[in-house]
Amino acid sequence: MLLALCSCQNKPNKEITIEPHKDKQEEITEVDEARLEEYKVLNAAFDENYHITHDFRGFIKVGNLVDLPFVQGKSNDTYLRKDWYTMNYDEEGSIFLDSNNYLDDQNLIIYGHYVYHSYEPSGTHKFTPLEKLIDEKNYEDNKYITLQLESEIRTYEIGIVFYIDTYVEDGVRYTYPGYVYYYPNYPDDYFDEYIKNAYDAAFYDTGVEITKEDKLLTLQTCVEGKENLREIIVAKQIGIERTR
Repeated sequence: MLLALCSCQNKPNKEITIEPHKDKQEEITEVDEARLEEYKVLNAAFDENYHITHDFRGFIKVGNLVDLPFVQGKSNDTYLRKDWYTMNYDEEGSIFLDSNNYLDDQNLIIYGHYVYHSYEPSGTHKFTPLEKLIDEKNYEDNKYITLQLESEIRTYEIGIVFYIDTYVEDGVRYTYPGYVYYYPNYPDDYFDEYIKNAYDAAFYDTGVEITKEDKLLTLQTCVEGKENLREIIVAKQIGIERTR
C-alpha cells in the first residue's frame, strides 16, 4: 500500500497577504579552482538530465538517507504519480519542487512520497527514509542537506523535524492555521507564528535557530498508518558554492 502524498497545496488563508521576500543578497564565492574536475562531473550530470526534460531542477541529498534527482512541474499534480525520466505512470511518483517556487524564494518546498513497508520492505524508496529523522539518534549523521542546482550547490542544516495534522474539506486537504509550511515567502508576523508552532511540535531540540532572515528548505512526506499526518523537515541554508 502506498500512502498518497498530500495534496496539501492548500489555499492560503485569505487574511494573509504574501509579499515577495526581500533579503540581503547571498554572497557567492568564485568557483573553487581546486575542484574544477569535480564540478565538471556534477555539471555534466545536471546537463544530461536537463536535456531529458527542462523540468529537471537538480539533485537533493539528505545525509545518508536520500540522494535523488528532483523536478518541478507546471502543477504539483504533474509528477505526483509520474516518473520524470520516462514520463510513464509510477505509483511512487517523483521528488518535486513546489510548482509555485522560484529558486530565490525564502522557502523552497520539496515533496516526496512515503512508501509503506508492506509495499516496499527496504524502506529506501523516495522520501521514506526521512522517517528516521524522527528519532534524535539519527540526526547528527544526517543533519545536512545539499541541493545541486544548475550552477551552484546549496548546503542546508536541519533545524526542525515535526508532524503536522491536516483535515479534508470538500475534497481538499488543508493544514490548520499557524502550520502552513508551504508558503514560498512568509509575511513576518505569520512566519513568527509558524516557526514557534514548529519548534513547539518538534521531536527534539536540534540547537539550530531559524529566523526570518534565513533562506529555508522544507521537505514534506507522509506518515505510515496516519492518513492525516505529514512529516515536515525545516532546514536553513548555511552555504552556497558556484560550480561554473
